Amino acid sequence: MPETNSFETQSSDSIKVAVAQLSSIVGDVSANWARAKVAIEEASAAGAQLILFPECFLQGYCANERFATTAIELDGVFRGSVTALAQQHDIWIVMGLARADASYPHLVYNSAAIVGPDGFFGHYDKTHLGTYLNYREGVYFAAGKGLPIFDLPFARVGVQICYDISFPEVSRVLALQGAEINLVLSAGPDEFRQSWDALLQVRSSENVMWSVYANTVGVQEGTNFFGGSRIVGPDGLTRTQGPFNTESLILGDIDLYEARMRRRSTLRFRDRVPALYQVISEETVS
Repeated sequence: MPETNSFETQSSDSIKVAVAQLSSIVGDVSANWARAKVAIEEASAAGAQLILFPECFLQGYCANERFATTAIELDGVFRGSVTALAQQHDIWIVMGLARADASYPHLVYNSAAIVGPDGFFGHYDKTHLGTYLNYREGVYFAAGKGLPIFDLPFARVGVQICYDISFPEVSRVLALQGAEINLVLSAGPDEFRQSWDALLQVRSSENVMWSVYANTVGVQEGTNFFGGSRIVGPDGLTRTQGPFNTESLILGDIDLYEARMRRRSTLRFRDRVPALYQVISEETVS
């Protein structure tokens, strides 16, 4: 009988993810949900274990004052409908939407809802609201108050929404909590198209984690969103990318073993010196 090596090194720990690069009909939750269901069915048929939708997909990023009347409470009909679909297709769904808080003071949040085959799992509320130049998120949304980690059956994931990624501290906090995948929902317009190349590359490589980027596509209220959704590896290199200015379902594989081995070999987290990363005032120095 040939000898077997019980300590054989694992060579792969791969999952398949889907990114729904879709346009939204502004203010029409029912129509957008109908389109989401088709994408979920297609992703499941292709073997995806998770599907990620863009920022505020269910209402459309430019719903503005309509967010107050179309925001969704994450229970009741919504929870039942999404959970049933996740169970039917055995897939995890990360959906961008405006979330209504059922309790006082009844605020609205720019959120990502996470639902799996076993039911509703949790949500993330955007912590950095784009409120400058032509962007008015702070007019319609309250800011989130935490950076949670979600332990899915196949990976520990963090979630960011668009402007969040401009703050390196957010990605680093998620990585320090053990996130292996960074799920990034976005409504990125043409003027920031080149910025996203650099942001996704750097956030992935400096934290040695995968990034999955879902961007809106199409025109809303006169603003064009460029698409270009992608999957970026823990080395900062783009592994799979969707088209610009065209709807698409992007499919790609994520090898978690690669991220873990890269963290072991680069020692990025071992070599951190947090005590040095502080702003010291002149009074303290003197």
